[in-house]
Amino acid sequence: MRIAIFLVCSLTVCGFYLYVLAQLYREEKGLKARKKSMQERLSEIEPETPSARAKRIVKTANARIALRKTGTRARIERPLLNPMENIVAGSRAEALARRDAVISLVLGVGGLAALFAGIELFNSLVTWAH
Repeated sequence: MRIAIFLVCSLTVCGFYLYVLAQLYREEKGLKARKKSMQERLSEIEPETPSARAKRIVKTANARIALRKTGTRARIERPLLNPMENIVAGSRAEALARRDAVISLVLGVGGLAALFAGIELFNSLVTWAH
């Protein structure tokens, strides 16, 4: 019976660590892909002309002045290409983030419980052997 408990606890702990390593590998792959696409985009962008840079600086300064005067960001114009798409994409992204957070939380708590159970099992095996 103790051997079965030991095997179950060991497999649970090993499975937890394999899941963590798989998540790290997936994140690393995604980061490399984002880095590559960002480098491609940056290489395609033309350098900013001095007059365009000056216009951008003036526009930013005017927005900051307006923010100080009104005290709210609601009055500053923000370009939205399609507000409904942004809302739907945002809610979908929030749902995915929430789901990933719950999965990570459950697996983390399960891994810790398995780790403590494994420690307790090792302790009982050591006391049983003596």
